[in-house]
Amino acid sequence: RRPTLLTDLSGSVGMGAGNQAGTALLMGSTQLDKTAGGGEARRTSVTIDLYVLDPLKPEAKRKIVSLPGGGWDKFRWAKGDRTLYGLEYRSANESVIWKIDVTSGAKTRVLPVARVQKDKESHQISYGNIHLTRDGGHLVYTSDEDGEFIQWMVMDLATGKRRVLWRDIPWD
Repeated sequence: RRPTLLTDLSGSVGMGAGNQAGTALLMGSTQLDKTAGGGEARRTSVTIDLYVLDPLKPEAKRKIVSLPGGGWDKFRWAKGDRTLYGLEYRSANESVIWKIDVTSGAKTRVLPVARVQKDKESHQISYGNIHLTRDGGHLVYTSDEDGEFIQWMVMDLATGKRRVLWRDIPWD
């Protein structure tokens, strides 16, 4: 058997998680800026193009959405394979968890970007390590939203209620 090329060579590609049905892979791609080598293809902004790819039919890949910036990672398939959850890293102190509809590409912010503390000042929130529970009803993630340190949190996706899993660990 001969190897099968799953992607083209025009961009930087990262393969993501397989869907729950085991029929597709998630693929993120960003086009290379070819102007350094004298090429004519200049990109005006950095984007990550997210695709669904059947490894047995790579020519039939389908683009889900173009995401702004280059800091997208940790994509997770929700139960039923119609929704993805992904993490957008903006800086070491700020990140955002998004819900993405696989059919339409529509994205919705899942958690707040900033919190308000007792001093009434707004502070950035860092999220990470996102996972979904087996039943698909809860999002488990790490965050500094509830204090100074990063803690494991869980959010009920039906109600939006969040809670700290282990409050008695006062360090990252």
